[in-house]
Amino acid sequence: MKKHIADLASFVDRDILITLNRKSLAKHPIDGFVVGISAELLLVHLMHECRLDGYSAVRLSDIRSYKVDESFIPRAMRLLKRKPVMPQGVDLSSWPQLLASSQRLYPLLMIDQEQKDPGCGFIGRIVESTPQYVVLEKVDTKGQWIESERFAFTDITQVEFDSGYTQALAYLLAAEA
Repeated sequence: MKKHIADLASFVDRDILITLNRKSLAKHPIDGFVVGISAELLLVHLMHECRLDGYSAVRLSDIRSYKVDESFIPRAMRLLKRKPVMPQGVDLSSWPQLLASSQRLYPLLMIDQEQKDPGCGFIGRIVESTPQYVVLEKVDTKGQWIESERFAFTDITQVEFDSGYTQALAYLLAAEA
């Protein structure tokens, strides 16, 4: 596993598109470019349908395997002058630091706890944080604020932010405020 993680670290700041598979967590792999890595977390600039679309942070310990995508996409990205970037100010040292720093930059975050709630992502904003958990004021699929929910850091398997979906929800919430 150490060599595997070292290989992922070598992809930072390079236009190498990868597909991540994680230990029995998600049915769908994660496609994107490695933009940051720490002792615990990996941050990927996501690739959806040939375009960059937000970020996903996952635990290194959950990564089962990865493969390099050798399709046309990285070459096309270079020709289009679209480059994956590490968001300035995002702290990958742990879930608490990642969530706090991401919340300062982006209005909405999505938290996954795929072992407890497979297939469910919870979108909202951080309203409280302790060393053990974070409280998220959630947004529903109608773009309305709903109840808050507490998430233990030990249960969090993925955090996403800055996707087109969360941006659209954030604009809707701001327009209706």
